[in-house]
Amino acid sequence: MKKKILTIAFVLLFAVSSIFASVNFVFGKFTMHPDLLLGFVPLHATAGVEYDGISLIDGSETSFRILAGGGYTQRKVWQNPDTGAVIKADPVVYDAIDLDWSLSVKQDFLPNDDDRILEVSLSYNGQFDKAVDSVSVGKVKKNGGEYAIKTLAGYGIGDNYRGTTIPEINGNKRFLGTQFALSFKVAEMVDDIHTNDGYILEAEALWAPSALNKALDGYADYYAFTLNAISAKTLYKLESNDATMLSIVAINRTNIKYIGGKAVPMFFQEPNSLGRRVRGFTKGTYNSEFSIVSNSDIRFAGPFIGVDGIAPRINIFYDFGYGFGKVLNTDVKEKYILSSAGVQATVTLADGLDLGYQFAYLFEGENYAKGKSGLVGSMTIFLDF
Repeated sequence: MKKKILTIAFVLLFAVSSIFASVNFVFGKFTMHPDLLLGFVPLHATAGVEYDGISLIDGSETSFRILAGGGYTQRKVWQNPDTGAVIKADPVVYDAIDLDWSLSVKQDFLPNDDDRILEVSLSYNGQFDKAVDSVSVGKVKKNGGEYAIKTLAGYGIGDNYRGTTIPEINGNKRFLGTQFALSFKVAEMVDDIHTNDGYILEAEALWAPSALNKALDGYADYYAFTLNAISAKTLYKLESNDATMLSIVAINRTNIKYIGGKAVPMFFQEPNSLGRRVRGFTKGTYNSEFSIVSNSDIRFAGPFIGVDGIAPRINIFYDFGYGFGKVLNTDVKEKYILSSAGVQATVTLADGLDLGYQFAYLFEGENYAKGKSGLVGSMTIFLDF
């Protein structure tokens, strides 16, 4: 009897240890609030686990990921909340309390190759969102001029708001939503702080159907298609005693996006806007159905400072963006051309996390928040690609 118990215990221990050996902790996204904690501390984040101890197709790797989180963020709407007309000053400013969760499965067809990737993934994303008055109500902020932040009611968004410009904050300003996404990725890339060589090709289709996005007063109904291509080449490397002292990398990203639907929420518009993807402009601006962006960098990376993973970096960039079609959630058609060039001086703290400052000269287009073209400066926290 004791032998059976010991045998069962051993089998269970082995099974549990095998499962945990295949589980990895992963981070999702994180967002700062510009008016709290100097805008440097994430007040919204998602994290979770990824399990890759199973293979649905022989000879390949299957992984399952669960992410969850939430936090407190700021939103700005550069449109009239009733008519949808674009405004370049005194936008609607409010905060949002939200919870996010996602389930995804990824099938990798080249599991034993660290640099080559061929994968397909399917994901379900859920979100609960509640709009509240900004923490900066009554304070004067620079938003295309000097304007005091109002309450939501002060912007004309009371409990009876039924506008289509910001559909997710209708009525009681609560929203419960669902997205489905299918993506494909092909890549052959050597990618670290001092080296970028290869390419990445990605395609994604996303759908948020009306039937699953109107459980509360807030609602949504939208879809999106994205094509993303990155190419990179290490131009020069100076090494000493097996350490890289200087590297120069040329890298380009071309991003094509189409967003459609009758009710596209602001939390989706902001990160996908033309103004967010062309450096030097304001997120949530230049929101058109179709857009194409080209980002080109020459990146100079210095030696590690004290420990691996921390290094100074200077990026010289040129961005170009073109958008056309309807302004989202309206019937108004627009065409936009944005272009900028500049420099980013940062310290790389981890993969993709770069703290520093950016100067951008705007050749075409206007930064709505700063109310001007020409030279604009801003903090930078991470590289976009």
